[in-house]
Amino acid sequence: MDVIDCYLCGLPLDSNTTQDHIIPDKFFKKIDPHRPQLRVHFKCNNLKSMDDEWFVRQIQLRSSLNPDAENEFSKMMDKAIQEKKDAYIIGKQLHYYKLAKTIFNDVSWGIELEHEGQSLIQMKILKKNNDRLLPYLKKMCKGLYIKNVSDAKLNEPEITIKHYSDLEIRTNSSSFIKVIRNLINMSKGSNFGQNWDNRILYIGNRVNETPDKGYVFVQFYSQLGILAFFS
Repeated sequence: MDVIDCYLCGLPLDSNTTQDHIIPDKFFKKIDPHRPQLRVHFKCNNLKSMDDEWFVRQIQLRSSLNPDAENEFSKMMDKAIQEKKDAYIIGKQLHYYKLAKTIFNDVSWGIELEHEGQSLIQMKILKKNNDRLLPYLKKMCKGLYIKNVSDAKLNEPEITIKHYSDLEIRTNSSSFIKVIRNLINMSKGSNFGQNWDNRILYIGNRVNETPDKGYVFVQFYSQLGILAFFS
């Protein structure tokens, strides 16, 4: 069945539409195939695009124990440092410099810790930053679900976000991973999902009785897990 509503605003689609990358394109390598897309309103896509790169860099910063995430975030920071040299020039393009300022103005740093042989400095994300992140995650998970269960009429999902290294330092990450494994095993055989190396993985399932209830689990860089329940 074709998707007839825009997953970003929930209103019916019309002729003024375009394809949206549900997971932002900047996460993928150039050779990565089968990137999930849905048709959306032009206006909705443009509004979402304003947050796409901010979202990508937030995820990479929070997943920086992964070499790919660290490397790509560092490349962005190198561009920001280069642009800073010209920050005094009126009309100069300062895209990455402004993005870096936005990200680090909303971060406070805590004590230094040792984890798996690496020195880590605790990073506290301000509430306003998480308040901006949460709606984006809800839309992304909703889009991935609708992509695979096109007849679903979904309510807002309940979202859980877990940083694996933080779990291991504070308690143990095994309990969260156990929940995910149990979900996957209980719905084995009817799961939907895709996997792109150790960068991005998503997997989900619907409740048998109705397409409007189910879950989506998304993992970035093997460091950050997002679980969305639709009920």
